[in-house]
Amino acid sequence: SELAIITTQQAEEADYNLSPSRWVGQNGNAEVGSIPNLLRELEQLNEQEISLTSNLLQLLRPLAKTEDA
Repeated sequence: SELAIITTQQAEEADYNLSPSRWVGQNGNAEVGSIPNLLRELEQLNEQEISLTSNLLQLLRPLAKTEDA
């Protein structure tokens, strides 16, 4: 989604034409990756998430035992 911030003066000068095509340009600089590369990256990120979550749970587990006491 695109966003443009304009001043009141700009809106007045445009006769209050707030059409998005007037203010928001097209971004032709979007990065595009190949599907196999994107899938590999997604798999790596998923593995990192699993590892980080596991580590966090190990660190937090002792705190749960102190609340039961």
